[in-house]
Amino acid sequence: MVPPLYVLERLLLLMTFYVKIRASYYSPVYVWGAHCTEIPSLTVTESYYFGTKMTPLLKNHCIVAFVEKNLTQNDFLCTQAVTRQPCFQHMKQYTPATYINLVEDPIQALRTISQQKLNIWINNTGQKTYPIDCTPGIINFIYFNDTVRMERNQRLIHHDKIIASINCDMKYENKSAVYIYMSKENPEHIKLIDTIHKRERRNASESDSSAPTDSSAPTDSSAPTDSSAPTDSSAPTDSSAPTDSSNNSSNNNFFFASKEFVLEFTKLELKYNNNSAKNLSISNMDCTTSNILLLVTLTTSNSSKIIFNISLIQNYNIVSSIEYNKCKIHPFLFEIPSQFSYLCKSLEVKCKDFVITFDSVQFEVLYRLKNPPTKKPESREKFHFKPPWNCVGFVTPAIASGIFVIIFIVSITLCGINWIANISGCDLYDDPTKPTITIPLTAH
Repeated sequence: MVPPLYVLERLLLLMTFYVKIRASYYSPVYVWGAHCTEIPSLTVTESYYFGTKMTPLLKNHCIVAFVEKNLTQNDFLCTQAVTRQPCFQHMKQYTPATYINLVEDPIQALRTISQQKLNIWINNTGQKTYPIDCTPGIINFIYFNDTVRMERNQRLIHHDKIIASINCDMKYENKSAVYIYMSKENPEHIKLIDTIHKRERRNASESDSSAPTDSSAPTDSSAPTDSSAPTDSSAPTDSSAPTDSSNNSSNNNFFFASKEFVLEFTKLELKYNNNSAKNLSISNMDCTTSNILLLVTLTTSNSSKIIFNISLIQNYNIVSSIEYNKCKIHPFLFEIPSQFSYLCKSLEVKCKDFVITFDSVQFEVLYRLKNPPTKKPESREKFHFKPPWNCVGFVTPAIASGIFVIIFIVSITLCGINWIANISGCDLYDDPTKPTITIPLTAH
């Protein structure tokens, strides 16, 4: 019989390993422009260790991190079909360079070592949503907005040419930068995105049979994620003028609406350093659109402005940064599917010496590249938000800890029940009329 303590120990080890695998992902990383000889190349590198090795490089350099979707070790071995040349023909010519086989969550490691981050999207023609800021200490995350259907090898070759063009421009401008090429998503997140895309295609096929009745519903979800033409090639929409907004307060909620954007919150606070928080009110909301970009400007009671920078990438609305008094805040990346609204109990963003907090905030992007809405919501009572995409993940640290404690307590309980169930009485008793019972030591 296997001892129950041994089974419990193995169970706890398996649970710890499973939680660690689920909480992080591993990506191959290619670094050039700086020496990284102290990082082991063929072993798994922890996220914290990778961050400590990248921190000294920020003193005199900026970091340009190219984020590739579904990057694996096999991608670095791919070759061109005709010439049999490597797919990363330009990238492998840069020196010094270091290849790291597996790094635990490299994006999070880079985000933790610097408060100054910039999220940039680049299309198939090499056009960027924002210019690269190469001030020492800034990390530029560059995401590829792939809208043309390609084979995997052809896509990697095309990205290699874009990276080579950016590297050449940076070198021509005499900017000192460290370049990193890495992956973005873990397999579980890839499955989630694929599921969402399949749901969008299914909903689009069902809606094609009937005419749409809601003018505010998104009309671009019927297109697959990889279209035949880049979305950035479309002409900019003529909406540079500030849009009209409404300010309705009901049930202590502040509601602002325009044709492109709808916002609702209960309280807005501004706090400097350790001083007490100060309530702010919004007097006006303006929206400016240009192709895939949407700028939402909130004018506060102290004549300051809060600007949301939103990019429409395929079927996602991505909030890349929030700006207050010309200070860009990059707290984290909002990736909101277009068929959802965004909901957060407490949205807190920090910049330098102040903190802005939105309580019970919910917003929805109505603007679409195809068939943009022409009418804004009249009032809060007549507007219904789409299903919320909550800022809190499905498994929070508190939920994970609670599950772990419950499993641990249940394991101890089952172990005790097992021990009690195995208690048995004696099978043999001494008979006064017979010789004393003796059991040899070799008996089982």
